[in-house]
Amino acid sequence: LAPAARVVYVDNDAMVLAHAHALLAGSPAGAAAFALGDLRRPDAVLAHAAATLDLSRPVGLLLIGVLHVVPDADDPQRCVAHLVDALAPGSHVVISHMTVEPVAGADLAAVGSRLDERMHASNPPALRDRAGVAAFLSGLELVDPGLVAVPDWRPDGDATAGDRPTPLLAAVARKP
Repeated sequence: LAPAARVVYVDNDAMVLAHAHALLAGSPAGAAAFALGDLRRPDAVLAHAAATLDLSRPVGLLLIGVLHVVPDADDPQRCVAHLVDALAPGSHVVISHMTVEPVAGADLAAVGSRLDERMHASNPPALRDRAGVAAFLSGLELVDPGLVAVPDWRPDGDATAGDRPTPLLAAVARKP
């Protein structure tokens, strides 16, 4: 859709790295890069990103499905703030985060249990309440409709999130 787009994907899973090299491809006008990295080391993430992106211009920072596997002991708010501080004004930050708050139809206990089974050895789940999730966007301007359950973000479109509702909040915010 946007052949001139420049994308840097960062993950701390070596298996993802192996697949990424086979799947990510840029175009002559754009670039797609993968970096083995960790949100808890924001300087390294920024160094990887700066090799492909011009961080003096607005970019999008997508933190999808990652914040709820970074425990509070690792200070994820500081890590996110460090990344956001390095972005140019006009940049956008997108987050999704599992929440401990009820979401209509979602079985929080079952989702939490599945997440714990998959992640307990590497990153114990760190489900947060709405205020805890909102804190990641401190100092940013929320884009309507704000921090809401994923299916409510664009309810006029095809908002099916699979066959099971998930206690997942999402937001888009702009750096002023």
